Amino acid sequence: SHAEALVTELEELKRRAKRRSERADSLSEQMREERVMHALRIANCEGPDPAVLREIETLKLGRRKHWHDQKRASQLKARVARRHAFEAQEVGKTGGLALEDLDKGNRNGRPEVALLGHSNCGKSALLNALIGAKARRGPAEVDSRAGWTMRLHFYWARPRGLLDEAHAGSQQGLVLVDTPGYGHAVAGAKELRHWRDLIEAYVSSSPSLRLALLLVDCSRGLCAADGRVLRLLRKRRVPTFAVLTKCDLLPPAELARSHAIVSAQVDEALRNGAAPSRADAAPAVPLLMLSSHFYSGIDGLWERLGETLHRQEAERLARLQQEAEEGEAAASPSPAPEVAPCSRHASGRLRTMTLPRRYPRHFPKSITLHQPGGRPSLPPPSPPSPPSPP
Repeated sequence: SHAEALVTELEELKRRAKRRSERADSLSEQMREERVMHALRIANCEGPDPAVLREIETLKLGRRKHWHDQKRASQLKARVARRHAFEAQEVGKTGGLALEDLDKGNRNGRPEVALLGHSNCGKSALLNALIGAKARRGPAEVDSRAGWTMRLHFYWARPRGLLDEAHAGSQQGLVLVDTPGYGHAVAGAKELRHWRDLIEAYVSSSPSLRLALLLVDCSRGLCAADGRVLRLLRKRRVPTFAVLTKCDLLPPAELARSHAIVSAQVDEALRNGAAPSRADAAPAVPLLMLSSHFYSGIDGLWERLGETLHRQEAERLARLQQEAEEGEAAASPSPAPEVAPCSRHASGRLRTMTLPRRYPRHFPKSITLHQPGGRPSLPPPSPPSPPSPP
């Protein structure tokens, strides 16, 4: 019957939800169900967007014939290393929640780009691909066990031509921050709570955080924890890019449908957390696609990073210049206030004013007021009259 066929299809999708390279303890039942539901959404989605399909063809994304060929991956890796990062190293790591602990990894205040996402969504592999290293053998440790990254790891990188040479400090580079994954992991409940608090403390307190990359597995879609992190980033006003990872696992047509589904999920998650008056005014979150294993889409991600950091640097310099001008204006002496004309008709003529009787008798009975800006001229006081004879 139709119901039996549907149950059989669901069981087959559940079986295919586990990849051969995944550990059994790193895949929860909830993750299987989310992958199955995302596969059903892809199957029931309308035709793919032609613009997204063209972008997939341009970036050489999607599972294709001979997609496991390492020759193309080696060529793209060499191109990324030649065009972008030529120097990278780990400068610190921390697991503390205090502000002084968060500052240990970036003492020089370089701009930070944080990589956030669910466990095993490809954060460490993307960090290695960004600096032109092998996805699984770069400075960031990669493991198939969910929850391998347990601290904040800070990696300093100096990409070629990313920062404008005319700006001060352009040679300082930037810091890529690898964060612990949230959601299911091979760890206890206490460690999971600590990682969640660590991510929230870092996003809320880091003064150098300039941009966040929220990584989403293209075969799973956006989960509830991703929506909470998106709303936290929006609340803290951190510019955010959503990035579809592992885009070499789906065929091009399915990848285009997955892109449309995740884009709608991101918009819905932000609308649910925003106030009604600010829901339309909030900027949209761009959704990028890449494959860290084949280095596809890495060039485009670097271009978006460069544009965002350039714009932020220009805004920062303009703000500093405005504050300096305001400080100079406040420090300069204020001009003397103008005195209104003395005449009743504002003509500036001389006018004689009679003083009230409460002044002493030896004080003059009247004074003469000069033109605007002048001071009243007082005649010399008259000597006191001699006492009258008895």
